Amino acid sequence: MIQNKQYIVIFALSIFMLLGCTADKSVLKVHQKPLDPRLERGKNVKIYYSEKGILQVMIKAPRVNRHHDLKEPYTEMPSGVNVVFYDGIGMISSTLTAEYGKNEEKKELMFAKGNVKLSNIKNENLYAEELYWNQKTKKIYSEKFVKIITPDETIYGQGFESNEDFSNYSIKKIKGVISSDKLKKE
Repeated sequence: MIQNKQYIVIFALSIFMLLGCTADKSVLKVHQKPLDPRLERGKNVKIYYSEKGILQVMIKAPRVNRHHDLKEPYTEMPSGVNVVFYDGIGMISSTLTAEYGKNEEKKELMFAKGNVKLSNIKNENLYAEELYWNQKTKKIYSEKFVKIITPDETIYGQGFESNEDFSNYSIKKIKGVISSDKLKKE
């Protein structure tokens, strides 16, 4: 009787194992696809930069692809990027958002494009097609069309340069200025 139970258990396990096997080669291919060792991927990533123990910059991105094993390594943020700049005492001084970001590590240069917005604590906002952030010089700039909206006016131009906290900026080719008073009257 005990031997019969053992045979039944062995038979049931054999059937279970046979049914668990598959001949579908597409399933096998998914499991055999090698990962690219030169690419690091991350989701909901936060990157912190500090100097002398004081937080300077925080970068957040829903997706990050880091191509590190190249002559010119870079980090790509294909689903958007949010950069927060901090002042010397750890308070937020400005923010930068874009639909796409790419950081070239050796050049210390970040490129942002797609609905780019740079904001500061004075309620001034810059809108651009694309921007560059040079981490060495701590400058943010663009050669493309920009629009700056302040509490008093809206400025349009071609080309722009600013410090990281967007407190000191210049527009290279001003195309027009509209004061807020004129907009309110119309």
